Parts: sequence; structure tokens; C-alpha cells
Amino acid sequence: MVDLQKISAEELASELLQRTDLFDKDGFLKGDALYKLRCKLGAVVCVDSAPVRKRDDGVIEVMAIKRKTGSYAGKLCLVGGLVKKDSSLEESIRLHFKTDLGLEIDFVTPWDKPACIHQGMRPLSNGGLKVDFIPDPTKDHVIAPVYLVKLKSEKFNFGISPYGGQEVEGVVWFSLEEMPDREEFGYQHDIVFKKCLLLAKNFLK
Repeated sequence: MVDLQKISAEELASELLQRTDLFDKDGFLKGDALYKLRCKLGAVVCVDSAPVRKRDDGVIEVMAIKRKTGSYAGKLCLVGGLVKKDSSLEESIRLHFKTDLGLEIDFVTPWDKPACIHQGMRPLSNGGLKVDFIPDPTKDHVIAPVYLVKLKSEKFNFGISPYGGQEVEGVVWFSLEEMPDREEFGYQHDIVFKKCLLLAKNFLK
């Protein structure tokens, strides 16, 4: 089991920033690079996912949740959140879907080979941000792998999170050609959704 108290997100970030050979030209981790780092360093503190589907006309869509709580209430975001102590990435993703949406899922990308990875950090005191980081006003620094999943049903039951409160108030499906405007997304997740939509073409034949 992994003890999340024994490693900080900063340690993982430091390792990532020194290993430029692990990234593709778009700045995303290649292949099983995250899995290898996780084995070496011990943990990742957050995990996110993007449900995908193919319409009858062949167009691929991705699903975003509309947040009800937090700094980005009303914004479109990935499904996910913290990885609990002694929980695997897979267990954590399934828990977030079950708790927040009342749904079961199947994985499209395997747990040791996420679609991509993103980093988030608290905005600086002057209101600015470090280069290439997604703003997260609630955390000092997080790193999260992102997985593509399929929903086993679309009968949503927006439940109460373990932290209290209903975190999700709705969902939105969209394609690469029909993406909402950037200001409608929280955490600059539009960048991650675009990457997921491009990658989904390789999995949804």
C-alpha cells in the first residue's frame, strides 16, 4: 500500500521537470512514463478522467461535469479528485464516479498508461502563474494523470461527496468541433479535454 504522507507532490513534480525525455512534443507524458515514476516515487495525489463515446454519425464526444461547489462552481471540469491514502488510482477513479455521479465505468486507457498528465498550482501572490501550470486556488501543487473511460449507463445520480455537499449539478457532452468557450471551463481543463478528444480517436474505432 502507498502512504501518501511520505511523499509530496513537489517531489514528483521535481522529478518530472528534470526528465524532459519522458514528454512528447505537446508536453504530455509518453507511454508508461507515469507508471514508472509512480513506482519510483510512491504516489500521485490526484487523478482525473474523461468519459468518451462515439455517436451514430461517428463523431467522438467527451463529457465534462458542471461543478456545483468550490472555486470553479458553474464551470466545466474533469471527473476526479484526491487519491485517498492506501487507494489505487483505479479505485479512486471508480469511487469518484460512484460518489459524484452514481455510475459505474469501464476503462478505455489502462491504469498504468494514462491519456495524459496535468499539473495545477495555487496562483502566486501577485495574481500570476508559473509557466505551463493550470491554476488551482485550492491546492499548492498537484499532479494528476488523466484516463479515458466509458460510462456503463447515463442514469446520473448526483450524490453527496465524502467531504460534504453535492459537487456536480450536471454534465455536458461535446466534440472537438463543438467545444464550449474557454471561459466556461475550470482549471483551464479545455486544454486537457482537447488532448483527450484527439487521443480518443485511437481507442474508439
